[in-house]
Amino acid sequence: MVDVNEERGKEVEHTFEEKYGTECIKFIRCDVSDESDLKEAFTKAISLWGQIDIVCNNAAVLDEDNWNKTVNTNLGGAICGTLLGLGSMYHVSISYGSLREWAMLWEHECTGCI
Repeated sequence: MVDVNEERGKEVEHTFEEKYGTECIKFIRCDVSDESDLKEAFTKAISLWGQIDIVCNNAAVLDEDNWNKTVNTNLGGAICGTLLGLGSMYHVSISYGSLREWAMLWEHECTGCI
């Protein structure tokens, strides 16, 4: 599990550990709007678990004074997280321009955001 809020992330990690055991969850601090931070989180997760089986992109913010932060988190984080997840699950290096179908999907999603 990743989150930018370290205090809350540790609380959730502790709650899950109490209920399901210490090996069911690990918290990794990550700002999903920062591609390098997200890549590092994936690397840490793979080193902990050996592989990625599922990615849930559900980070969201609403900052009316900083629309870049909102778009970079809500849309950019989801796109980057999905591409990193696919690359991890299929053991390939996926770059933004390498999958035509995904590019078309994201173009559609970005247009929908407007």
